[in-house]
Amino acid sequence: MILACGKVIFRSDAVKALEASLLAYVKECRKSDGCHRFSMAIEDKSTGEVAVCEIWESDEAMAEHLKKPFVKDFIAKFGPAITTADLQRYDISTARAAPSA
Repeated sequence: MILACGKVIFRSDAVKALEASLLAYVKECRKSDGCHRFSMAIEDKSTGEVAVCEIWESDEAMAEHLKKPFVKDFIAKFGPAITTADLQRYDISTARAAPSA
Protein backbone atom coordinates (compact mmCIF):
# COMPACT_ATOMS: atom_id res chain seq x y z
CA MET A 1 0.00 0.00 0.00
CA ILE A 2 1.05 3.55 -0.71
CA LEU A 3 0.45 6.45 1.68
CA ALA A 4 0.81 10.01 0.39
CA CYS A 5 0.25 12.87 2.78
CA GLY A 6 1.21 16.45 3.44
CA LYS A 7 0.06 19.93 2.60
CA VAL A 8 -0.39 22.10 -0.44
CA ILE A 9 -0.57 25.89 -0.41
CA PHE A 10 -2.78 27.58 -3.00
CA ARG A 11 -2.88 31.26 -3.90
CA SER A 12 -5.59 33.01 -1.91
CA ASP A 13 -7.44 34.08 -5.06
CA ALA A 14 -8.06 30.39 -5.94
CA VAL A 15 -9.35 29.22 -2.55
CA LYS A 16 -13.02 30.10 -3.11
CA ALA A 17 -13.16 28.15 -6.40
CA LEU A 18 -11.16 25.30 -4.87
CA GLU A 19 -13.56 25.12 -1.94
CA ALA A 20 -16.53 24.93 -4.32
CA SER A 21 -14.94 22.04 -6.27
CA LEU A 22 -13.24 20.06 -3.52
CA LEU A 23 -16.08 17.91 -2.17
CA ALA A 24 -17.10 16.61 -5.60
CA TYR A 25 -13.47 15.99 -6.53
CA VAL A 26 -12.76 14.03 -3.34
CA LYS A 27 -15.93 11.94 -3.75
CA GLU A 28 -14.94 11.05 -7.32
CA CYS A 29 -11.37 10.18 -6.27
CA ARG A 30 -12.68 7.79 -3.64
CA LYS A 31 -14.39 5.80 -6.41
CA SER A 32 -11.07 5.11 -8.18
CA ASP A 33 -9.95 1.49 -8.28
CA GLY A 34 -7.38 0.82 -5.58
CA CYS A 35 -8.27 3.84 -3.46
CA HIS A 36 -8.48 3.02 0.24
CA ARG A 37 -8.62 6.64 1.44
CA PHE A 38 -8.61 10.04 -0.19
CA SER A 39 -8.93 13.25 1.74
CA MET A 40 -8.28 16.91 0.96
CA ALA A 41 -9.36 19.57 3.42
CA ILE A 42 -8.87 23.30 3.50
CA GLU A 43 -7.09 23.89 6.79
CA ASP A 44 -6.71 27.66 6.52
CA LYS A 45 -8.55 29.75 3.92
CA SER A 46 -6.45 32.84 4.59
CA THR A 47 -3.19 31.07 3.72
CA GLY A 48 -4.64 28.61 1.19
CA GLU A 49 -3.36 25.61 3.16
CA VAL A 50 -4.87 22.27 2.17
CA ALA A 51 -4.17 18.99 3.98
CA VAL A 52 -3.90 15.90 1.78
CA CYS A 53 -4.04 12.23 2.76
CA GLU A 54 -4.25 9.37 0.26
CA ILE A 55 -3.91 5.61 0.66
CA TRP A 56 -3.67 3.49 -2.48
CA GLU A 57 -3.48 -0.25 -2.99
CA SER A 58 -0.36 0.13 -5.13
CA ASP A 59 1.77 2.49 -7.19
CA GLU A 60 -0.08 1.23 -10.25
CA ALA A 61 -3.48 2.15 -8.79
CA MET A 62 -2.24 5.63 -7.95
CA ALA A 63 -0.72 6.05 -11.43
CA GLU A 64 -3.97 4.95 -13.11
CA HIS A 65 -5.93 7.41 -10.98
CA LEU A 66 -3.68 10.26 -12.14
CA LYS A 67 -4.53 9.42 -15.78
CA LYS A 68 -8.27 9.92 -15.31
CA PRO A 69 -9.76 12.90 -17.17
CA PHE A 70 -11.39 14.41 -14.08
CA VAL A 71 -8.03 14.38 -12.26
CA LYS A 72 -6.26 15.97 -15.22
CA ASP A 73 -9.00 18.63 -15.40
CA PHE A 74 -8.68 19.38 -11.66
CA ILE A 75 -4.90 19.66 -11.93
CA ALA A 76 -5.16 21.87 -15.03
CA LYS A 77 -7.59 24.18 -13.24
CA PHE A 78 -5.92 24.40 -9.81
CA GLY A 79 -2.32 23.36 -10.42
CA PRO A 80 -1.23 26.83 -11.56
CA ALA A 81 -2.55 28.24 -8.25
CA ILE A 82 -0.22 26.05 -6.15
CA THR A 83 2.53 28.08 -4.53
CA THR A 84 4.14 25.24 -2.54
CA ALA A 85 3.54 21.55 -2.01
CA ASP A 86 5.03 19.34 0.67
CA LEU A 87 3.71 15.84 0.00
CA GLN A 88 5.50 12.71 1.14
CA ARG A 89 5.02 9.22 -0.30
CA TYR A 90 5.52 6.10 1.79
CA ASP A 91 5.31 2.42 0.92
CA ILE A 92 3.40 0.96 3.87
CA SER A 93 2.95 -2.52 2.40
CA THR A 94 4.77 -4.16 5.28
CA ALA A 95 3.35 -1.99 8.04
CA ARG A 96 1.32 -3.81 10.66
CA ALA A 97 -2.18 -2.73 11.50
CA ALA A 98 -2.76 -1.47 15.02
CA PRO A 99 -4.27 -4.11 17.33
CA SER A 100 -8.02 -3.93 17.80
CA ALA A 101 -9.30 -2.70 21.15
